[in-house]
Amino acid sequence: MTSLIETSPGLLPINPDAGKKAGKSKVNFPTNYGGTILAGWIVIITSFGGLAAWSALAPLSTAAIASGTVVVDSYRKSVQHLQGGIIQDIMVREGQHVEAGDVLVRLDPTQTRSLAQMLRAQVDLALAEEARMLAERDDGKEIKFPATLLERAKTEPELADTMAGQRRIFEARQASLNGQTSILRNRIAQSVEQISGMEIQVKAKIRQSALLDKELKGLRDLADRGNAPANKVLQYEREVESLMAERGEILSNIASVRQSIGESELQITQARKTFLEQVETDLRTTQARLFESTERLHATRAELGRMDIRAPDSGIVVDMAIHTVDGVITPGGRIMDIVPQNDRLVVDAQVRPADIDGLQVGMEAEIRFPAFNQRTTPMIHGQLKTVSADRLIDPKTNQPYFNVRVLVDDKSKESIAGLNIIPGMPAEVVIKKGERTLLSYLLQPMRDTAVRAMRE
Repeated sequence: MTSLIETSPGLLPINPDAGKKAGKSKVNFPTNYGGTILAGWIVIITSFGGLAAWSALAPLSTAAIASGTVVVDSYRKSVQHLQGGIIQDIMVREGQHVEAGDVLVRLDPTQTRSLAQMLRAQVDLALAEEARMLAERDDGKEIKFPATLLERAKTEPELADTMAGQRRIFEARQASLNGQTSILRNRIAQSVEQISGMEIQVKAKIRQSALLDKELKGLRDLADRGNAPANKVLQYEREVESLMAERGEILSNIASVRQSIGESELQITQARKTFLEQVETDLRTTQARLFESTERLHATRAELGRMDIRAPDSGIVVDMAIHTVDGVITPGGRIMDIVPQNDRLVVDAQVRPADIDGLQVGMEAEIRFPAFNQRTTPMIHGQLKTVSADRLIDPKTNQPYFNVRVLVDDKSKESIAGLNIIPGMPAEVVIKKGERTLLSYLLQPMRDTAVRAMRE
């Protein structure tokens, strides 16, 4: 088909032959656009179809991004002192390198040393008293002091005086106890002699009674024959009864004296028992005091050993909190920090609670350091080492987060060996959580909306 196009006079004809004709001319254009349009639609549909297929099938990596800080694997070592004290000397300065065991700060030992000496004297006294009481309890003839005291007493006059004092107390207490028992034993001895005399009297009375019985028997025979008066017989009978009464009285006195002896022996036993009971009571009290004083002495000596505050690890001294000699360190207060130099560097990062889902120990991570030129700094790979079990709150921003720790792998260590990475440097961590498609990412908000739809 062809179409007619009118041209105005003065215009050049489109058709070269049109110049030969006057008035109107005809121009032929191709009008079959179907193939071009079809090809265009095929390109559009193929592009969108390919894009849709790619978004539905091609996996894209998902990750959690967190900001963090470079730290040493075992953290900074805070230097503290349990009891505190007065600063005698400061041996280091900020930024100084120290080795493990180096003296950092020296405290004034005067007060602690005086306390240790006092406790040492208390322990010595308690040991001497214990030895004396053990000798009293075991009825010893002398005190058996510990060998350590005997050896030290040769060069320590105060200890020798303490031991001599306990010997005097031992002798005085033994003399007092022996004096009490000696009086009672003398009384018993006198009573025994008295009993012996009375037993002789009893025997004499028995012999007298036997003789009178014989005489009385003969006198009765004479009286029966009328050769002796009856009153004579009665007189002899009264004498026999009198002797029997005297013998009974003597026997009664013997029993009384023997009872007195028993009482005296009981008093001796009671005196010894009372003495031993008091010794046992005093011994328990002394041993308890000895234990307490010994424990306090050990603690004080340990405190003396901590007058030199030493570095817990090799590293650099940072963040010193003390600068004044004769200043005071509070008990448990932080004195300074030591940053270990040979320890492994890691990154502590804060992950938002919304990104914590799916994070597991062992996941791969990428670490970037904003302080370095990103174009020249190689990609640093690491591995997720720990994930906090519960969310934490940042005290500065009051924002919740989960703490994660990322270790740099060995290959990346070699590539960043020339970089001056130091603790405290900021870092950005990208933790690879897995893969998902673009379509899944785009449809996720619609799914979430659908889940919440039609619900009050």
